[in-house]
Amino acid sequence: MALAYRPVISPSTAMNHIVTGAGVYYADIDLSIIVAGVNFKTVIDPFLMNAAQRAKQIGSMRGGGSFTAQPILEELPIDTLRIYPQILRGWTVTLASTMLSINAENYRKLAPLEIDTASGAMIASDTIADHHYIKNVVHVGERMGNRGFQIIEITKCLNLDGIEQALAERGESTIPFTFTGHQTEDEATGQLLSPFRVWFFDADGNMETYANGAVVGSMMPVGASAFNESAVENIGEQPKKGKND
Repeated sequence: MALAYRPVISPSTAMNHIVTGAGVYYADIDLSIIVAGVNFKTVIDPFLMNAAQRAKQIGSMRGGGSFTAQPILEELPIDTLRIYPQILRGWTVTLASTMLSINAENYRKLAPLEIDTASGAMIASDTIADHHYIKNVVHVGERMGNRGFQIIEITKCLNLDGIEQALAERGESTIPFTFTGHQTEDEATGQLLSPFRVWFFDADGNMETYANGAVVGSMMPVGASAFNESAVENIGEQPKKGKND
């Protein structure tokens, strides 16, 4: 049985639609099935194979993609200390690729749009509301060299690049996107959650665990985005600079 994260394409268009690392992007998908120790091949892959989850695939991509999780550090110059403490203000988290599957549903994922009731057209929104955010964007793919599988999730996503559609005379039209993740809260506890999670699985589908099973932006108590003002002091430090430095 073919693994779910491999795009379903016809042989005649295979070279035009192949995704680097055999990866697929999903939007608004529930990943609660993933718990510490779960096996990718026996549990996650069958889950992704069902019709309900396949319907959440964003579609074919071109040229692979990129994931960025960059901590934002800030120095605190304190004259009475011999060092400059650093605090973690949050994370800049993005997931980027180039979309080939251009349709009405995907268009609405790419920008804060509304539907004009009179004409039925998509039009620009004059504000950014909660419904413009995507719950999550998830990349599921192979690790190169047959080393297993990887899942990357970013949460509360907004494509800050907007829409830049290449209107090709021949071939296929494309739209590059960069989804930015934001921090969310646990609905039950109100606890701040990381804006991203990353899982690694070996070639047999066994999870490579780190702490609770996922790599998260958790240098803060649970993790935070660039929009959080919480901080953990003394994450890193460097010698205080003198007058002659």
